[in-house]
Amino acid sequence: QISRGSFGYDWGWDWAASMHRAGRLAGSGVFAGNDEIAVGVAYRAREEGLRVPDDVRIIGFDDSRSCAFISPSLSSVRVPSRQIGGEAVTRLVRRLETPDAPFERTVLRTSLVVRESSHW
Repeated sequence: QISRGSFGYDWGWDWAASMHRAGRLAGSGVFAGNDEIAVGVAYRAREEGLRVPDDVRIIGFDDSRSCAFISPSLSSVRVPSRQIGGEAVTRLVRRLETPDAPFERTVLRTSLVVRESSHW
C-alpha cells in the first residue's frame, strides 16, 4: 500500500495507529518517505505493543544523524546530500550563464544503511 501525507513524525504516528486498528501493521514492512515519519511509525508501533523489528520492520529515507541513536536503531536510505547541494549550485550557475542550454539529468547513488529496525 502506498500512503501519502505530510513528512513529519505526527503523520507517521497517526498512520501507524490507523494501520494497527485495521490489523495491517503487525507483520508488515514499512518504507517511509523520510526518517522522521519512520520514527513516528516505530514509536507508535511500540505504543501498540508491537516489537520492531520482530513484529514490524521499518526503513526510513535520508539517513539522518538520529537514526543510530534511537532504539532500535533505524535502517535508512542514505542520500548524498553534499553532492546534491553541489550539483544544484553548479546547475544554477550554469543556467544563469547559459539560459538556453539543454537541461541535464544527473543520477546520484544512494545506499541502504541496515540497522536494527529491519533485521530478520
